[in-house]
Amino acid sequence: KINPFPKNGNPNYLPTTFHSFANYYFENYRIKKVGVETYKKDLTRYKKYLEPYFKETPLVKITLAQCQKRMDDIVEQGKGKTADEIFFLMNGIFKYAKNNHIIQNSPSDAVFRVQHEKASGSALTKAEEQQLLSSLKGSKFQICFAIALYTGLRPNEYPISPQSRFS
Repeated sequence: KINPFPKNGNPNYLPTTFHSFANYYFENYRIKKVGVETYKKDLTRYKKYLEPYFKETPLVKITLAQCQKRMDDIVEQGKGKTADEIFFLMNGIFKYAKNNHIIQNSPSDAVFRVQHEKASGSALTKAEEQQLLSSLKGSKFQICFAIALYTGLRPNEYPISPQSRFS
């Protein structure tokens, strides 16, 4: 972890190398925009795919070709979803650098990428909903599944206090 204002406590100081600026981005912007779990996953992805690649390269020296190569390498590994996630993360870092007037243009703006195709599930039929809920009748999971079915909440969005967790 770096100090976001390392130059003698100067609040106007902004890091100008990729890794230092990315840390600044995570600590001062990303943490405010996403949930705790997303933040942790993004940081892990950053450390695995972007930090070792760009290291402390000055932001102004990073090229479109370097960004394209990073994306192509991930896609060639068969990691389409990861490539999407890394692209959005890399793009966010560069746009934040641009908005802070460290670079004039984001080198990731013109990166060519084929968006990963997501496989979506399908909704249960009314008969399947009834079968699910009746098979859970009287169980400690019945109310959780009913709430998820009828509100669209995902499991990580359902607020359960530690004391009441499936009691």
